[in-house]
Amino acid sequence: MPPQPLEIRMFCDYGAEWPLWETGMITPESLGLSPALTKRLRAWTDYYLAHATSDRNRLVSSQQDAAWYADGKRLSDHMNRELRGTAHVLYIGA
Repeated sequence: MPPQPLEIRMFCDYGAEWPLWETGMITPESLGLSPALTKRLRAWTDYYLAHATSDRNRLVSSQQDAAWYADGKRLSDHMNRELRGTAHVLYIGA
């Protein structure tokens, strides 16, 4: 029987360097993600880290936050294509 794919949850958290979680935070390198996808994931995470605060419900504005969430979904879809068979990414957001 082939091994079960890893279940990766994708969400940002205050101060976390990467938004990828299994039993703890994991890195794109540990998953073997391409440099181009890693760069996009870094930019997506940096946006969150630059704008997230615990005292408000949104990052910047409703419109910009919607675009950020949509970009996260596209990133998770791209990761699922790259990791096909070895891992499944469940996009949660923030």
